[in-house]
Amino acid sequence: MSKRQKLNSVHHSKICERADGRYYTYVNDCGKRKQIIASTEYGLIEDLYAFYYGDAGTSLEDIFPDFMMYRRDRNKVTPKTIEENRCDWRKFLSGSDLVKKTIKKLTTKDFLDFFETLTMDGKYTAKRIGNLRSLLNKMYDYAIRRELVDTNPIKNIDFKEFNFYVPFNEDHVYKKSERIALLSYLKDKHEPYALAIRLMFQLTVRIGELKSFAWDDINLEERTIRIHKQVLQNRRLKDDMTFESQVVEVVDHTKKNTPQGKRILRLTNEAVKILMEAKEINPHGEYVFMPQGHLMRTSYFDERLAHYCKEAGVPYYSSHKIRFTSASNLYNGKNLMQVSRALGHSQVATTLHYFRNVHDDDDEILEQMEQAFAVDSPRET
Repeated sequence: MSKRQKLNSVHHSKICERADGRYYTYVNDCGKRKQIIASTEYGLIEDLYAFYYGDAGTSLEDIFPDFMMYRRDRNKVTPKTIEENRCDWRKFLSGSDLVKKTIKKLTTKDFLDFFETLTMDGKYTAKRIGNLRSLLNKMYDYAIRRELVDTNPIKNIDFKEFNFYVPFNEDHVYKKSERIALLSYLKDKHEPYALAIRLMFQLTVRIGELKSFAWDDINLEERTIRIHKQVLQNRRLKDDMTFESQVVEVVDHTKKNTPQGKRILRLTNEAVKILMEAKEINPHGEYVFMPQGHLMRTSYFDERLAHYCKEAGVPYYSSHKIRFTSASNLYNGKNLMQVSRALGHSQVATTLHYFRNVHDDDDEILEQMEQAFAVDSPRET
């Protein structure tokens, strides 16, 4: 039961909004009428709950709904992150003894036991557990802000000692022969998704950036495109902790909203040709790719990509792996900073993660190994 529902049984005065945007209501405090004011409606709910029930027995389970509303309204968190938070809560925490225990009584040992049990079989990657750890840390930040606790017991845990699943790091990118085969097959496909796939192989953009391409950002004479937006598909959290229907919208920032994300890319001859084909299909649209008059959805893009890969006889990898492929093909061993800027990364370390072996076979590296490790005529060092 949410705090708002519990309050309905004890608080009967109306909650009102003042002209300055703050919220207020009245309570009976030892026979006297007392006004309670807060800057937000959820802040007022918290104050009312503390008035009627106190905070001494508050648990993580109690604060989770308010924490989520705080994240939604004041913490500048994307709807996607909020949805992922709720998913992790339901999978790992909801109904557990850990979240039912009074937050003031939770210790480092409680969380140590919890994470040891969770990772005992090595079913989860370090990233998955890291996301859960981040959620709990944010909840403790919120609890400290509300003065429910003074410290975060999770900070004392060394997560390196747990047993994580380590996935096999396969390339999972398009090899040169696969890329050529797919693009050759798509040459005769004059429809938005085929053109979008071809163009993505000519650039170093994210799928959200590709979907937001507008003609106003493209200069075919100078052969440049300005990257400064992305298309997001979000479901906003409602007051009852359910989510609204998915909304597709263009936002004026790139992923993580960093200065490096906004950039200008040069267009290859093939990219210009693809854009001119797209203009013929969609001469009056605001955005380059608008199948049936609407912005593209990533799921539809990947479905069409999978279909075309099957028809071309090549393995299917997602749209994100096209970006990995482009980065790997562009890198020549000397242009790390340039590739990093083209990708829109704020840290070069992130760029290094994108490089994969995209050769058809291992003949090239084998030849290098034969030369480097030869014993009959050792190479000078």
